[in-house]
Amino acid sequence: MNKAIVILVPVLLIGGVGGAAFMGVIKIPGITPKAKLAANLYGEGTDLYAPDADTEVKIDATVEPSEPAAPPVAKKPEEEPEVPEPVLDPELGAKKLAKVWNALSTEDLMAVSATFKDDELALVLSKMEVEKVAALVGEMDPKRGASVSRQLARIASVVPEES
Repeated sequence: MNKAIVILVPVLLIGGVGGAAFMGVIKIPGITPKAKLAANLYGEGTDLYAPDADTEVKIDATVEPSEPAAPPVAKKPEEEPEVPEPVLDPELGAKKLAKVWNALSTEDLMAVSATFKDDELALVLSKMEVEKVAALVGEMDPKRGASVSRQLARIASVVPEES
């Protein structure tokens, strides 16, 4: 009796699950039949268009000609007011940079000024303290020191305009 129960219960469970899957009660991929969800929605499941259909469908539709609509006119984007380019004052920039460079040591100034062109460097040096400039020019390569000194002399010889 126990053997019969042990054998029959799994067989009945498997059969019940398989039957429910074939009927569509349980969804098991590969066993559950595919449902025709939209077949009747679009008239595919009916015999409406079959040759032996008794009824004919007549559609009376009249379309009134209308004037073609004018093409949409694109709106012009509002012009943003032009922001004028900021006026750069090299003298003011050199003064502010000179204040920073006055606080640096000569070794740090050598490293920082290595990337500057001679005329740019001379403009900043003209605004710095004389002792710092002398120490920096003394540490430079002789050719570059001479070039920067010439630029400094040129900047210092400019007569300021009176207004």
